[in-house]
Amino acid sequence: MVQTLIDPRMFDTSQALGAHDGSPLTGLPSDLVKLAETDITGATATVDFTAISSTYDQYMFIGSNLNRSGAANTSMGVRFSNNGGSSFHSSNYMYAYCDTITYSGGGPSVGSDGSYSYNRIRIMGSVNATTFAGSFTMYLYNPLDSSHFTYVNGVSTKIYDVTNDPFSTINFAGKYNTAEANDAVQFALESGSFADGKITMYGIK
Repeated sequence: MVQTLIDPRMFDTSQALGAHDGSPLTGLPSDLVKLAETDITGATATVDFTAISSTYDQYMFIGSNLNRSGAANTSMGVRFSNNGGSSFHSSNYMYAYCDTITYSGGGPSVGSDGSYSYNRIRIMGSVNATTFAGSFTMYLYNPLDSSHFTYVNGVSTKIYDVTNDPFSTINFAGKYNTAEANDAVQFALESGSFADGKITMYGIK
């Protein structure tokens, strides 16, 4: 196979080419921009992001190695705010997800959940353990467009029951049922707190 190396300056003369010594290129444009990140290092009830601006129409959130402290059998969800995070809507969300579980005693098995009017958009289902281990990738659309619904979709994974070591993958989607501009996002468990992990926010051009 023959590879052809292309100098990016052929396409945009404002970009700088790094030295030919293995160092990374500099000045190259990016369509995925890291905007904010929260490292969870102790009991944290909510993780809020307010870096929503007119620069981006879409956002991506990545949750990594999230663990929970507190009661078992709780799910994780997302809420929106229209006042910069001073408060978050606690009703009027619609969501649906499909949950595929594989475990040591059998499987896989497939379940689903959803609601037309709920207090958040569920992005990760209940975990039958006192500890929580999960991750997710979520896309957020139209948050500042007051003529369209703010909605999300994505995928999450979790350790469903530490004792029997099952593993679960969830495909989810949801929206806020009123078309309005929303400028902040909150992640939280329905009970208990996050113990550790990381959630990162990116803007997509």
